[in-house]
Amino acid sequence: MQIIGRPWTSWALYTFGAVGIFIACSGVAEFVLEARDAALLMAGQTFATVGRARIRYWLAGTESHAAQVVILPGISSGIEQVDDLQRALSAKVPTLAYDRAGYGFSENSTAHNAEEQAEELAALLHVLKVETPVVLVAYSASGPIARVFASRYPERVAAMYLLEPTIPESRQAMPWLHGPRRVIVRSVLRDLLASSLGYMRLTERLRNWRGPASPVERRLEAILVRRPHSWAVAQEWYALEESWMQTLAAALPSAVPLHVVTSNNEFSAKFAKLYAELAARSSRGQLVELKYIVEHSRITKPGPNFDAIVSGVEELALAADIPNRRALP
Repeated sequence: MQIIGRPWTSWALYTFGAVGIFIACSGVAEFVLEARDAALLMAGQTFATVGRARIRYWLAGTESHAAQVVILPGISSGIEQVDDLQRALSAKVPTLAYDRAGYGFSENSTAHNAEEQAEELAALLHVLKVETPVVLVAYSASGPIARVFASRYPERVAAMYLLEPTIPESRQAMPWLHGPRRVIVRSVLRDLLASSLGYMRLTERLRNWRGPASPVERRLEAILVRRPHSWAVAQEWYALEESWMQTLAAALPSAVPLHVVTSNNEFSAKFAKLYAELAARSSRGQLVELKYIVEHSRITKPGPNFDAIVSGVEELALAADIPNRRALP
């Protein structure tokens, strides 16, 4: 029995050794390719040092009396997710978008739950010398961050425009829903492992060997396959339940204009009442229903509803009428 068992033992050791070498080589190759992406794609990009974090941001727009519009991307993407929206808004109002919570090409962020990310935003605004009230535009999972920021810094918020925001009240209204960690843990761990071993990068390249044509799409593709980005997503997801509790405890300033935008699809219909109740918390709240198409990596396709979103944000920013705005670089 011992003689028969030895070949199998040796085979198992060789197999584990080969797998270990493959994983190590895949990890090293992915690390090298991520460094190459950063070197090639970050030329001309702007970064701010906030504590130990290095945050990528983009300021765009012209000098005006409009409030600064701050756009918070949703989960699993960077500022490329809101590129079309920021470009459209910057024609009339000053705008800021940034890779929050270590997303995209930001580095060393320790902000993962809603309160930590609200503080990260406050620190970034201070570093960029944006001291006047801002219009917060939040999409999906960044909605709770905007709500916590407005609760902590009501004097720094001119208005809020929430695009189909994640709404923690859904758990109270529908207790049969699983907790957020249980819902997403498998997919998050799968993406983290796939990005670390280069699998996501390989599948993207096999899908389109030449890669995207535009610089924005190339950066977006690089973000979605980056291990540091997937790790940041995993940490935010892990802190999501804590973020929900913080959001529920945050009191929205009742006098701040608040527009809650929903799309008339089956998913949003489940939360229609909660969205309406959220808008009603402000004496100047509105529930806006639009039929727009949400994509994985971009908020919505250009068209009439996209134009309606741009007009709605511009209206809030221009209504703020903030004097003595500094010129944007």
